[in-house]
Parts: sequence; C-alpha cells; structure tokens
Amino acid sequence: MIKNIIYIAFVSTDHIGVLKKISGQVNTWGSLGYSVTVINDITTGSTLRKFSARYLTLFRYFILNKNSGSAIYMRQTPMLPLFAFMLRRRSFSCEVNADVKAESKNYSLAKRIFALLFPQNIHNISSSSFYVSSELANRLHQSEGEAYVFPNSLHALPIERTLPRKCNVVFVGTPKYLWQGFDLFISIVKAMPRYQFHVIGADSGPISNNLQYHGALTGSEYNIAMSSMDFAIGTLAFYRAGIVEGSPLKVRDYLAFNLPFVIGYDDSDFSNSDFCLRINTDALSEEIVRIDKFFDVWRNQSINISGDSEYLNINREGIRASLICAGNLDHVDSSLVSLK
Repeated sequence: MIKNIIYIAFVSTDHIGVLKKISGQVNTWGSLGYSVTVINDITTGSTLRKFSARYLTLFRYFILNKNSGSAIYMRQTPMLPLFAFMLRRRSFSCEVNADVKAESKNYSLAKRIFALLFPQNIHNISSSSFYVSSELANRLHQSEGEAYVFPNSLHALPIERTLPRKCNVVFVGTPKYLWQGFDLFISIVKAMPRYQFHVIGADSGPISNNLQYHGALTGSEYNIAMSSMDFAIGTLAFYRAGIVEGSPLKVRDYLAFNLPFVIGYDDSDFSNSDFCLRINTDALSEEIVRIDKFFDVWRNQSINISGDSEYLNINREGIRASLICAGNLDHVDSSLVSLK
C-alpha cells in the first residue's frame, strides 16, 4: 500500500486554527508510518503571485505527475480557471469543510462575486471526498466518487485540573466571522456578571466590567491562558453560514483543556455528551439560567474521555490516511460512511 501523501492545503498564515489542524493531521500520519509533504500558500507577495503559485503546484503534481507514487490529499479551495482540467489528470482525495454557496450570503459583495465565479466544488471531480459533517455530505456530494464523513477530531485527552473550578469563561473567536456568534457571546457576558469572560482572538470589542480581551495567542501563551480557564463558550451561530451541524476546532481544544462548553449548533461528536450544553440562541435570555446551572454542575467535576474513543486524532486520522492511500478499506462497504 502507498505510504506517501502529498497534502495540498492552500491556506494562508492567518488561519491559525486550520494550520494547527493540518499540523496535527500530519504529525499523526507521520507517527503511523506515513511520509507527508505539505504544500501551503506562499507567505509573501500579491494575490496574483499567490494564485500563480497555486497553478504551478497543480501543474507539477497533476500535469507533470510529480511524485507519481504518492497519494494526493487536497483541502477545499476555489476552482480557478483550468483547475478542473488539471485536477482530472490524476486521482486525488479532498476535504470539504463548508457549504461556501450558503456561507457566502454573509460575504462582502466582492467576495460573493468571487465565490460565484469560482465555486469550491472540488468534491465533484475527486476520487474520494472527506466531509466534516453528515449534513455537508448529504447536501453536497453528487459525484460518483466515494464520500466519507470525518468530523474534526480531538487531538489530546483532557488535561488534569484542580477542582473546584472558578469563574473564568473563555471564548476563542472574533467578530470578523458572523457564524461564530460574537454578538450572542456578548449578550451572555452582560447577563452573567458573576463570571469573568475572556476572549482569545479579538483584541478589542464591546466593553464590559467582566470581559477581558487577550488578542491572538499561539504556542505557550495560548496554552497558559487556556489552562487558567474553567468553562468555555463555543460557536453560537452556525446557522448564519447555512448549516446546523459542525465540529469546530476550538471546541476540540476546549475539551483538551478540560473545559465544559456551551454551543449553539449540533456537534458531530459531542451534542449528547454531559460536558456539552447546546442552547437555543433564539431564546438566549431564557437560556442564561440553563448556562448558569450547567457551570454550577461542573464546578466540582472533571471531564474524562476514554483513550480508545473513535474521535481521538490518533484513531480517526489513522483511518483517514488508510482511505487516502488505499481507497476503500475492506470493512467500508457503503458510499457514505459516518464515523459518529
């Protein structure tokens, strides 16, 4: 079986969460014996230079067939002119993370036009597609290629923590992306004055006596800040991106730091878990009491997750790598596989 993977991920350096996910995938595949070459966007230069580099990458690997003995895995990306022509020259797998057509209704006019002209429908020509949710797979998959459902995974078991928990609540995100529900988060902050809320990502915003902005943090600064938190608020407005199901990377990080969390969507893995509270954001004022009770219940509890859980990175990514490199596994016999 092929053990070499070319991972084409046209992702810019400001997408910290996505780059962190890619790093986790690559490290896991490497620990399982796979050799992985990652190709990201160039970090400097104009948009024209960046797009030219993308064309050059596809020309090398799909037209010239560079590293012909490797399997290609490619993240969802805008289909620029001639992309489809080049991609059809070699089989590859792709990862689909969003319904861009539905999401684009919240874009600026220029971005909406770009999304219309260059749809992210790479899954229509791939030999296999890996969707981050059943919702996306059922909605978007129309090709004859295989379809698999692989939600974002948990990269580490929850750390041990000192109990009882205090009153620090973290939200990782910014007002930039409407589907994160930053405005809804601010409503929660104002309705729960006995808790101290922290924002990691944004460095400024609405002011409240119980709200502190930390800006974008990475590495040890991020780890130290997260380790001092007690509870977390996850994504609250996925419906603004036209979806109801998801597996946000930040929520997987919350779990790794042993933080019970509040969300406003259907989580692919954790909606039915006791450490997850899904709220109705259309009746947010009525949900504040539930959030308060949820935090109180977990004040003296720690999250425990089994090391053999399917949604752990080492387990889920091992299956993904096998499918990328060998097509169908013997035990996979349906066209749509849900790993929930």
